[in-house]
Amino acid sequence: MGGSMHTLQAALLELVRALQPHGIPVILCGGLGLYLKQLELQSREKYQSLVPGEHWPVPRTTQDMDIMIQTDVLASPSQCAVLRTVLAGLGYEVIQTRRHFQFVKKQGEFFDVKIDLLTGEMSEARIETEFVIDRKSRIPRARPRGTSVDLHAWYTPEAIEVNCEDGLRLDLEDGGSDSATVNIPQALALLMMKLFALRDRYMDEDRGLARHHAMDLYRILAMMDRDEYYGTQEKIRRRRDAGCEIVAEAERFVVELFVKEPRWGWIRIREHADFRQEMPVEEVVSALVELFDLKEKATAVQK
Repeated sequence: MGGSMHTLQAALLELVRALQPHGIPVILCGGLGLYLKQLELQSREKYQSLVPGEHWPVPRTTQDMDIMIQTDVLASPSQCAVLRTVLAGLGYEVIQTRRHFQFVKKQGEFFDVKIDLLTGEMSEARIETEFVIDRKSRIPRARPRGTSVDLHAWYTPEAIEVNCEDGLRLDLEDGGSDSATVNIPQALALLMMKLFALRDRYMDEDRGLARHHAMDLYRILAMMDRDEYYGTQEKIRRRRDAGCEIVAEAERFVVELFVKEPRWGWIRIREHADFRQEMPVEEVVSALVELFDLKEKATAVQK
C-alpha cells in the first residue's frame, strides 16, 4: 500500500497544481479524502473526537480519486473544457464504459490511477436552466445545458452543502518549495454519501463494498469533534424543518440499517476486517441516531 499510496498522492498533487491556475478547486471525497482527513486529525495534538483515536479503524484508501466538481464549474462549458483538457494533458484517458466522467492513466507497470468526477446537490430551478441530467442511466450524470461538452459528472444529490469554505483544507507538499491545497468536504456531505452508498450495497452478494461503506460511516462519526458533531446536527435539523427530501430519505436509511432488527449496518461494520472488539460501535450508532434526532423513533421501533 505504501508505494501505491505515494503514487496516488503524487497524482493528486499533480492534478491540483494543474487546475490551480484556472481557478478550479479540487474537492476530494471518497476513500482518499477520508484517508487524508484521518491522517491530518491524527497528527493534531489534543484533538478531542467522539471516539478516541486508538479506536478508529486503520487509515485506508483506494486506487481512485473521487473529485467533486462544484456546480458553478460544471455549469460553465468553458470550465468543463479546461478540466477535460487538463486531464488529457496529464495523460488520463476516458474509460469507455463510463464515458465523460471516469478517467484512468497508467502509473508504472502495475498501478493505474482512476478519477471519478461527481457533483452535488442542485436546485430544481438550476437543473431546468443550467444542467441536463440523465436520470435513465444506472449512474445519473449531469452536464451543462446547451452544449455537447465531453465532460459529465456523477450526479449525487445526497452530497449536500459541499463547498470550499466549510470543509477541511489541506496543503499537499512533495518536498519542493510549492504546496497545493486540496479541499475535503465537511462531515455532513461525507456522511450522507456513505449512508446512501451503504443503502445501495448492504445486501450485495459480495459484501466487500458494503463493509467498507459501513466502516467508513463509523470512521466519519468517530473522527468528529464536538463542534463538528453539533454543527452537523443543526444543519440536518434546519434541512428537515425546510422539508428537505434528501434528509428525509437519509433518516429512513438510518432507521432501516441501524435501528430495525437485524440492524444490517451494524452487522456490516462488525464483519469488516478492520473491526476490533474494543471499538464502541453501539456508542457510535447511538450518536448517528441522535444526529438525525431519531431517538424517539428508535425507541418506538425497538418496542
